[in-house]
Amino acid sequence: MALTALAAWAGGSTKGPFWPHPTRVMMAAKAIMARCIPCVTVDISPPDKLEFNFIVKKHPMPVMLTDSEYHTAAQATLDHIEAQVDRWLEQDLIDIDTHRTGGLLELTFPNRSQIIINTQPPLHELWVAARSGGFHYKHISGEWRNTRDHSPLLEALSACASEQAGIALVF
Repeated sequence: MALTALAAWAGGSTKGPFWPHPTRVMMAAKAIMARCIPCVTVDISPPDKLEFNFIVKKHPMPVMLTDSEYHTAAQATLDHIEAQVDRWLEQDLIDIDTHRTGGLLELTFPNRSQIIINTQPPLHELWVAARSGGFHYKHISGEWRNTRDHSPLLEALSACASEQAGIALVF
């Protein structure tokens, strides 16, 4: 979209000494991208006053899973996490207690902190609650990805578990 059209769409002036107003144009560009293209990150960096570079990074679009596909993928992920914790216990690396009830998996660390992984069937998501915060994950292109920054679930879970355990843990 041309800079003039962006400024006009944002309700700004396209003439005068203060045109284009950088903040107004950037706000308009971000609003357009947010409405028109889902799963796209926009980086707008003004190298000088009158020129804006739009760098669009496309993230994979989520493929709609059927309910049975979602349950299969979610259960396989919970099984993988639970199996890894069991391997750490067998290797005497760390004693993490696990408790699983249906689609809810609780990991309790020796310092009493917890990570909770929970299925959200209506949304087809996995939710993770850890000391560092809460995170939502959608199944995209064969793996669970964060709905905000598209980072993989197992990488984020490894970072959270390592922080809470005080040693490096990789799922």
